[in-house]
Amino acid sequence: WDTATGKEARGFDTGGYSVHWLAFSPDGKRLFLGGSDSSVRVLDSVRGSLLARLSDPDRSWGAPMLALSADGRALVMLSPFGQEALVFDTARARPPRVIRGVPGRTVGQLTLTPDGKFLVLPWSDGRLHLVDLEKGVSARCLEPDLPVREPGRFPRVTGLAVSPDGERVAYRSADEKELVVREVKDGKRIEGKAGRIPIGGEGGMEALSGGMVAARRGDAVEAWRLADGERAGVFSMPGLSAWAASREGKRLAACAGHAAVIWDVASGRKVVASEGHHRPAERLVFTHGGRRLVSMQGAEWRLWGTEAGRLLCVHAGMPGPELTSPRLREGGRALEMVGRGRAVWR
Repeated sequence: WDTATGKEARGFDTGGYSVHWLAFSPDGKRLFLGGSDSSVRVLDSVRGSLLARLSDPDRSWGAPMLALSADGRALVMLSPFGQEALVFDTARARPPRVIRGVPGRTVGQLTLTPDGKFLVLPWSDGRLHLVDLEKGVSARCLEPDLPVREPGRFPRVTGLAVSPDGERVAYRSADEKELVVREVKDGKRIEGKAGRIPIGGEGGMEALSGGMVAARRGDAVEAWRLADGERAGVFSMPGLSAWAASREGKRLAACAGHAAVIWDVASGRKVVASEGHHRPAERLVFTHGGRRLVSMQGAEWRLWGTEAGRLLCVHAGMPGPELTSPRLREGGRALEMVGRGRAVWR
């Protein structure tokens, strides 16, 4: 799609190739497609022609975890079950480098440093490490103050990001239910509130405008400033069943019982409150630009205008409860439900 107009620019036939991951090269000329056959196909994003296929014939991992470096030169493929990761040079046709000792089952997210030289992920000692992609070994432990532990069955780090300058790493710890910030050079934890933000562990985390993040805690959505770790606002709604942030991070919405509320993040002002569902909504999603809000409850979804809270339409004929993941298409003008099947509404 052309992001300026929301119009579809071109379409490619994948020929039955099941795609679960996508990424563009920095110049936008190449499109990387990760498939469920343990391969990544590189396409010319204009013509749709196949430029290369990255895989290792000796390894079959189903749908591996993938990450592309900022310069598009390094592609990392991680087995979700085994103890190995592969590093491909996307500019050269040569066998991948192998990194061993990676606890695949416990890695919740793959993240590369901005220079593409290091991978940040939980290591075999159960702690977060900076891994040298060229040598395939750990360069340093980013959690030197924590004890060595056996990797668990589930990811301990459930959200991970490296600052654009590569100097700090922030992650969400499933153990502590907070956002932890550390220095990359020595793993030192940032002291004070800016280094330990108690964002809670319920219902995911969303980025907001003004350098803030939001997360649910009980019957409220809390907004936190990343610069100083201070709580910037609390958006409460007794009986909260679902919440969402608009794409640009300027508005929050929440549902409880029959009611839905939309707040302006900067001022904390309640923009609109309305009622509609007969039962509590289960999911919310803003359209692009934040002018529409979709609320879902069972097989029914409703479309609201966010300026006045006016109910625009009700659709009760969703074809099956397996279609539960809403996605926006065509610049936010179409709503797609995906799951075992697929349906699109305009």
